[in-house]
Amino acid sequence: MYELFNKIMSVGFDLDHTLYPKNSKIDNIVRKSIAKKILERKPELGSIKEAIFFYKEEYGRVGSGTHVLRNLGCIDAQEIMKNSLENPDILKSIKKDSKLASLLKDIKNKYKTFLITASPQNLAIQKLRKIGINLELFDTFIFGDTLNAGKKIDGSIFKYFLNESPYLPEQHVYIGDSFNADIIPAKSLGMKTIVIGKKIPEADFFIEKIYDLESLLL
Repeated sequence: MYELFNKIMSVGFDLDHTLYPKNSKIDNIVRKSIAKKILERKPELGSIKEAIFFYKEEYGRVGSGTHVLRNLGCIDAQEIMKNSLENPDILKSIKKDSKLASLLKDIKNKYKTFLITASPQNLAIQKLRKIGINLELFDTFIFGDTLNAGKKIDGSIFKYFLNESPYLPEQHVYIGDSFNADIIPAKSLGMKTIVIGKKIPEADFFIEKIYDLESLLL
């Protein structure tokens, strides 16, 4: 195992675009749903296509779809995001991944494991089932709608988790794909971080695919 991770006791995962790959079809489903609400607030954008472009630009700036909507004055921003993410067409685009399920079993045999996701519990469990992952593979799991757990974007959900963990922050590694929602909040609290699919200088390590964890942690 790489020296950087030789004190790790607990391995954690993001769900979306981490335990299943980024999928343009899923992105389009979510963005179109949100864009319809944006167009109601900003009719001057003129079309769903322009509203999607606006959303992508603002998301890149603030790092949260909920924040984009709140900045537009949507008081039900969280509900809009929840409904967009719970679109049943999303589940149809997630494929079974027996190789990943096996890898997670091996990781669980060596470390404590945890899941921290912004997805609400009901949807997250459905996504995991589509991948072929049993929730029992995680010792701890926190969802976007877990009561009083907080949010990923401001780090409060990671603080919530660390307060319950028996390990020091630096004994945890969190694996995700988002600069704003995964790497920065986890690292700011002292956790080690691994980014998947794109290089983020702030992350402690970069892997191309999640299967690369086998050589890194096992």
